[in-house]
Amino acid sequence: MPDDSASGLLTLHERLTDGPPLQWLDTLAEDDMWAYGAAQSEHSDGLDWRRPDSTSRAALGLRSRCDAADLYAAALLTDPLHRCRAVHTGHVVTGTARPLGDKLKRIEVTCLGWTPGSAPAAT
Repeated sequence: MPDDSASGLLTLHERLTDGPPLQWLDTLAEDDMWAYGAAQSEHSDGLDWRRPDSTSRAALGLRSRCDAADLYAAALLTDPLHRCRAVHTGHVVTGTARPLGDKLKRIEVTCLGWTPGSAPAAT
């Protein structure tokens, strides 16, 4: 990242959103829009949102959650760029990092990391 300004944040956004969208996202978005639309209309009609879901709504919710979990797992397994996105904690640090040896560090301990320039390329 060039710096910690708004420009640097935009650069981070461009890198994290680069590439084609994942498959099934349109289907999940349609399910979400339908569910939110139904909940919104029921809320505006004054219905109690605490009542149990109908069988069909519960089935749709279960399908959506299963599809989302399958999509996430498939993306982690097949898309190196998505794996890089998934491990991003939200912390942005600018500057140059240099590992320093520690005489108290155990031999079997290793440190792994990457900088934006060395991140795996999307395929």
